[in-house]
Amino acid sequence: MAVVNDLVTKFSFTGSVRPLNQYNASLGGSIKLLGAFTLATGAAGVGFGIWADRVLDGVDALDQLSYQSGVAAGKIQELNFIAGQNQSTSQAMESTIRSLSATIGSAAQQGNDDFSRLGISVRDASGQIKTADQVLEDVRKRFGQLNLSLREQQHFASSLGIDPSLLRMLNQTDSEMASLRERAREL
Repeated sequence: MAVVNDLVTKFSFTGSVRPLNQYNASLGGSIKLLGAFTLATGAAGVGFGIWADRVLDGVDALDQLSYQSGVAAGKIQELNFIAGQNQSTSQAMESTIRSLSATIGSAAQQGNDDFSRLGISVRDASGQIKTADQVLEDVRKRFGQLNLSLREQQHFASSLGIDPSLLRMLNQTDSEMASLRERAREL
């Protein structure tokens, strides 16, 4: 202990304290910058968590719709993209898939005059019930083949459970639809 006391009493400082004050000021600024960075990183983490939660909710809803309708989730995403490119919404497309699936189920058991008038079967060649995306494609093709007026298209769309905002999509040619499908797959 005597050595420490002797060392402390013999130590003296001569010179300017200015470099020490500058170092302290720089260190204080660095600590403030580090604190701001930590705060920003924390806020970004919270924002990412909220975003991820919303994405997962959307994926869950898409998965649930896919399960209920029998339409593949990738196909629903593709149709949502095509609907968006034709001045409609993904909500309109998803609503259409739900209601068209119900109409198909009913038509498979009891028949449906509107499907009959359009010449559309809700069953494929092997007798399996078609999914909503398959029937929607059949409706699109029949609208083009029958050269229906907008009023007639609106009537059929309404009675089959197809959102009227999708009529523009249903009037696309095969090549336009193929191009939109390809673009959706790329994205």
